[in-house]
Amino acid sequence: VVGGVGKITIKEVSAPWNKIQYRLDGGSTYYDVCNDNCYDPQTISGLAPGKYIVRAAQSSGNGANHCVVEIAAIVTSPSIDYCKNVQVIGGVGKITVKGVNAPWNKIQYRLDGGSTYYDVCNDNCYNPQTISGLAPGKYVVRAEQSSGGGVNHCVVEIAAIVISTAAIDYCKDVVVDGGVGTISVSGINGPWNRVQYRSRDNHVYYDLCNDDCGYAQTFSGIPVGSYLVRIEQSSGGNYNFCSIELPVEVISSSSFSYCDDVVITANASKIIIKGVNAPWNRIQIKGPSTNHQPYTICDDTCYDPSYTHIEVSNLKAGHYTVTTEESNGQYSYCKISETVYISTHLTNDDAEDSRVNPIANSILAEEFALELGLAEGLQPNPNIFNLSEETEGLNVALVIPTTVEAIQMYPNPATNEIFVNLAPFAGQQATIMIVNQIGTLVKELTIKELTESPLQFEVSNLDNGLYFMQASIDGNQSITKKFMVSKN
Repeated sequence: VVGGVGKITIKEVSAPWNKIQYRLDGGSTYYDVCNDNCYDPQTISGLAPGKYIVRAAQSSGNGANHCVVEIAAIVTSPSIDYCKNVQVIGGVGKITVKGVNAPWNKIQYRLDGGSTYYDVCNDNCYNPQTISGLAPGKYVVRAEQSSGGGVNHCVVEIAAIVISTAAIDYCKDVVVDGGVGTISVSGINGPWNRVQYRSRDNHVYYDLCNDDCGYAQTFSGIPVGSYLVRIEQSSGGNYNFCSIELPVEVISSSSFSYCDDVVITANASKIIIKGVNAPWNRIQIKGPSTNHQPYTICDDTCYDPSYTHIEVSNLKAGHYTVTTEESNGQYSYCKISETVYISTHLTNDDAEDSRVNPIANSILAEEFALELGLAEGLQPNPNIFNLSEETEGLNVALVIPTTVEAIQMYPNPATNEIFVNLAPFAGQQATIMIVNQIGTLVKELTIKELTESPLQFEVSNLDNGLYFMQASIDGNQSITKKFMVSKN
């Protein structure tokens, strides 16, 4: 006789005559299951949970070899997980246990790492239950529940932290200072600690130290910029845990000036600007060809390692003021203005053999027609032009060395996507990497064989700011281009 969920199964009923009955344990009324037609096995279904007595009688017939046996069986209800709602919450000197609601229950606890359990309650655990007067530390709470008699029995163990009544704020004395390429942190005195930093424009944190942070510590080699420094401390195991974020500025040497390398020269046909090499830059010109109003030649696109210099040609005769501004993005800002003289108005006759990339802006597009052409050794590209001898007006060009180690990138700044033309290296393998201004790799792509078509990169998921694209051609030629991501 085997009990089950809402049923009892009887096996080995095999005599020529047989009869099966059942009753509730403690009752006197028997209920017939079958009489002389009991197949094997026989199932009694639809029973309520409880203890039953099953009576089986068998014989060879006419009372010969007659036998009677009574066997107890337990009928259970569908399984219930009483432990699924149990919650254990640590506090100041206490632990609270919730969700204990079964007909039978027991709660115990032990120190984490110990093996001795201490009883809290046994079959009289109300909800919620509080364990008070505990010393600070980590504990494990054991909760057992069932429907009674071992039915729907479950056990769960949950860890909880008990803290002291005198909470400690380890973060209150923390001080963060920025310096020349450094971040200094003092006031770190928690048994466990961690210091991280991130750029204001990026949500990725980088560890400066983790559980080995000295009371006063200086971290070097930090790129120039604005940062948030996050300090976390505790007594260990989340006791007296605190977290604080403080702003800090990392600067470059105040004596450094990017403008020291700028050289501005003029002859009868053009103005030439060299030495613009800062991460951020801008060049403006003012004179007869600009109606004596400042005209922006380039804004944060004035420098590329592949360009030798910037030319402004086809100018009217007269005096021109050239202003260059440069900085590393926030610091080391410098500005110089120089006045040069153009004696006659000449066309750019010597531009025929130059490979140039005009600065893209609406004024140039409206005032001057640029013929799409092919520089020697290059494939067609919407960013590469020859200036015709008949072009009238102001021409602005970034002159590239005749070896053409440059890559063409547009639009810059980019909003959703940016195109990169590596047509001069068609057929070769390339690895393209994009890193942010603090050197973190954000994208990487390996191309087995470059084509003449521009490559397209999705940048809509990048934060606003300065990025560098590095191209390694066949593993031995490296090219770097700077671009900005600017989204509204």
